[in-house]
Amino acid sequence: MPNSSTANVAPPAANHTTPHKRTSGQASTPESTPTAPRTQETLLDAMPLELGDQVWEVDVETTRRMLSPKKFRSDVQPAMKSMPIPGPLTRWDTAAERVNYEPTATFLNNCVDNCVNALKRLRKSNNDLRDHWWTSLKFFVYDKPTKDGVEGAAPLKPDLVGVASGEAGDLVCYWSPPDSGKSGILLPVEVKKSWTEIIKQAATYARAMVSAAPLRLFSVVIGVNHLKGTLRFLIYHRGGLTMSHEISLQEPQGRRDVQSIIFAILLWRDHEDAGFPSCTTGTVSMLPSGDKNESVKLKTNEVLFSSLSIRGRGTCVLWATPEHEEPPQSSSLRPIRQTRRVTRVALEADTTNSQATRQGTTSSQAGRQGTTSSQVARQGTRSSQRQGTKRGATKREPLHTVDKNSAVKGESAVNDEPVDVIEPWRHLSYKPCYTPPPNLIGAPRPITREQFPDGLVMKYSFPHSAKRGIEAHVYEWCSGQFGVPIHLCTFEACRSDGGAFSNSFLLPSATSFEEHRSHSAFSSTKSPPDRRALQVIVTAEKGTSLEHCESVAELLTCVLHAQLGQYCIACFVSHGAS
Repeated sequence: MPNSSTANVAPPAANHTTPHKRTSGQASTPESTPTAPRTQETLLDAMPLELGDQVWEVDVETTRRMLSPKKFRSDVQPAMKSMPIPGPLTRWDTAAERVNYEPTATFLNNCVDNCVNALKRLRKSNNDLRDHWWTSLKFFVYDKPTKDGVEGAAPLKPDLVGVASGEAGDLVCYWSPPDSGKSGILLPVEVKKSWTEIIKQAATYARAMVSAAPLRLFSVVIGVNHLKGTLRFLIYHRGGLTMSHEISLQEPQGRRDVQSIIFAILLWRDHEDAGFPSCTTGTVSMLPSGDKNESVKLKTNEVLFSSLSIRGRGTCVLWATPEHEEPPQSSSLRPIRQTRRVTRVALEADTTNSQATRQGTTSSQAGRQGTTSSQVARQGTRSSQRQGTKRGATKREPLHTVDKNSAVKGESAVNDEPVDVIEPWRHLSYKPCYTPPPNLIGAPRPITREQFPDGLVMKYSFPHSAKRGIEAHVYEWCSGQFGVPIHLCTFEACRSDGGAFSNSFLLPSATSFEEHRSHSAFSSTKSPPDRRALQVIVTAEKGTSLEHCESVAELLTCVLHAQLGQYCIACFVSHGAS
């Protein structure tokens, strides 16, 4: 993020889509900035490129262990084994997809009911089991567009949804609900006859879940193959996809296995079990101050950059200031460029309405002069078509809900009810906590509002394990040099137990990973598991985006300063820190 005292230059603000550039250590959804929303077909084609060969299969016991709370009680095992086996699925149809939605929802709800009853028995003797991340869970047939969606992509319509509450008739679901009274999607379910198609479609749901919480470590989707009568738990994480073996819904043991994994999920007690980092909620963050054992709380002012992907670095850059008070929950944390684009769309809508009002006035005047109402209507239609064609060629239109008769799942169709853009982080209500990291790069100074009145920049990312120290050492070596921000510190985020906030527990071991590589992998390469941990780089200057330049001279100065800053880094790469 090159910048200087004269003209600060930061990375361009995010359009909340995944950057096009790819490296060997980073897989992300290949995409340039489109002039129209991405169709569902385009997005489905991009998912295999992002996952690549990082698709793994593990047995039921391993899946249950991966999804279980890290602090697992031994007395839970007997309770899990004592649960009754859910009954067989009725009215199952291997040919028609939608016929199987209701039987699937009924089966999953039976599993949840058995798990809840077992938990109630456990809570009578164990006070430690009284608090859980999800207070309730119920599955409904949905099969309609969600109320919010990823900006720049067609809205999604999961076949079934697992939510905390709601009624089947008028259920409206969000990926990031605006308040506690709205239904947020906890576990989406996809039903199809092909595992390849299920994996790709489920990946779009995981992408929406990451958009709602950009720094989440993993997202769980349930896939059901109605042709084979089997089910998988799909765990999308920063290193790709880990999924359970096919579990038969026709066999009693298979139904018991599904129930046991749902039981493990319902045992989640806090945000860490659900895959969210402790050091930040997006709204509030905790950083080391003075030394690694002291901490300070910061309030997020803006999201300067956010890279959306289910696999890869998932970079998110926040500008924050030291704060003692909790920030207002109504503040928007959309990335800067996305916020501007939403505002622009609103302004365009106001302009269009004003034009329509003026045209209506003119039409009424024309009517008084003898023009028939039908002629005015035809003129208005032609005018609207011309304006729509011109606007659509260069501007991005707001998202719209899906036509229920659309042949492609998620394909957008214009109607009267637009889909909101996902508002990140607003549905997360836990309090962040700081755990001292084992290692700290840099010499952090005490962080106070007096010392940093303009705030700090925090860059969160999940770098590849082989490259995780490179960026921090470059910042440390050239800290404060021309066009380079002052580097305060870099550290790896930790769980409350001191372990790294990493996807390693979701991957097979380094010695036996080949036997777990799935036949559903989308690449013939044989790279080892993609292990990633959350890294935080803290710098003292925000910088200014090039798009803020107000003259040619100012733009040229910024570009020159950025090139000089890049030259400093090039010197480091060529000659080393010595």
